[in-house]
Amino acid sequence: MNKHLLFCCFLFFTINCFGQQDLSLYGLNHLIDQQSLKPSYTSEHRFEVSIFPTSFNIFSNGPAYEDFVNETGTSNFLIYPTDKLSFGQGNVLRTGFSVETVRLIYQPDNWTFSLSHSLKGDVIIDYSGALLDIAIAGNSPYIGQNVPLDTDFSFMAYGELAFGMTVQLDNITIGGRFKYLSGQATSRSIKSTINLFTDDDIYQLFLDTDLEVQVAGNNTNSWDDINAGPISLNFAGNHGVGVDFGLDWQFNDELSFSVSVLDLGTINWKKSPRTYTANETFEFDGLSLGQLTLNGEEVFDFENVIDSLDIIEFEATAAPFSTRLPPELYVGLGYNINEKWRLNATGYFTSIQNNTFSSFSLGTNYQLAKFFNIGTTYGIMNKDYFLLGLNATFQLGPFQLYVLTDNFLGLYQIERNRTFNFRLGMGFSFGKIDKSTRVIPSL
Repeated sequence: MNKHLLFCCFLFFTINCFGQQDLSLYGLNHLIDQQSLKPSYTSEHRFEVSIFPTSFNIFSNGPAYEDFVNETGTSNFLIYPTDKLSFGQGNVLRTGFSVETVRLIYQPDNWTFSLSHSLKGDVIIDYSGALLDIAIAGNSPYIGQNVPLDTDFSFMAYGELAFGMTVQLDNITIGGRFKYLSGQATSRSIKSTINLFTDDDIYQLFLDTDLEVQVAGNNTNSWDDINAGPISLNFAGNHGVGVDFGLDWQFNDELSFSVSVLDLGTINWKKSPRTYTANETFEFDGLSLGQLTLNGEEVFDFENVIDSLDIIEFEATAAPFSTRLPPELYVGLGYNINEKWRLNATGYFTSIQNNTFSSFSLGTNYQLAKFFNIGTTYGIMNKDYFLLGLNATFQLGPFQLYVLTDNFLGLYQIERNRTFNFRLGMGFSFGKIDKSTRVIPSL
């Protein structure tokens, strides 16, 4: 992995990414994979297994791809979208992924037990718009001025082995999960103060830095040789624990309420941990991204970007550190109009690196046939007020296959959208439970 991987990833995601979280899944009671977001999940079957469900989410509160491109004839040039970026910090990018190897669910009577294993990752960058302005348009408007280029970032990939239990008492179901966490790789900024000054006499650039970056992974040796190593499904030796909690309240046969608190946990990084610091002023030759072309040519030269950063001299210390998982909160309401038609509402909230994310959706699902369920959602997330989601489920005997997205238009108009979400999964259900024979204890 390149020694300045984090900076390169920042530039790449800034130009190419737009995203969010799984809003639709939380309201889909007929899906086995709903259990990943709802610890209080119960089923109509004794045994269920979910295999390799995969999700990917991206979010940006700033510009979309097309905002950076100025089309002039046959050429496209990189421009700075002044009206779409905050000059200081507050321009946030977030992307996350989850890949499960297996999820097993067993439900005897009013108890439910589950076991699952997955690999998860999350990236968030809070960057200064001035950084892109100077990189794209140059520093001439800021001669004789100090320009803040502060950029905070956090990246973490980890494995998760979870054991869950739920108990149904009367019309309330309470669930929880204990999770063993294994950190694969992490990088995060603790301090990120960067000021650029252009001398008004000789036009020399100076970088005033106060930086602290923590990195850990499989093979991290120095700032010049940051190697997170292969991210895999095995346990990497950076141990941690976490818990999830959930509650489901069935008011009557039609109306239900649920709440889930996920990812309350910490990972201790002891394998190749490094803390890099820099607190000095350096002369700087500048940074230019150059011309953007969309005909297969390179958008900009990363090697020049990397070389321009070699002036920053980092001091390294080796000491273990810990990171917290970004906690998540889901709240949902469900209403069954009849046996085939269901309405739901879902709220979501999380906080990462002092940045908060919230979203809300309204959805409906209809059982068109015994083997086919289809649904749609309308979602709101930060500055996006029209996110149209779609989901479809095929049920052939014990086999279940589903696909969903919280932003259908984002799949076809990526260059115009700042949000992207996709999830695909399959599973099997066995042993239909006869509800008339179930004995549910009272509170």
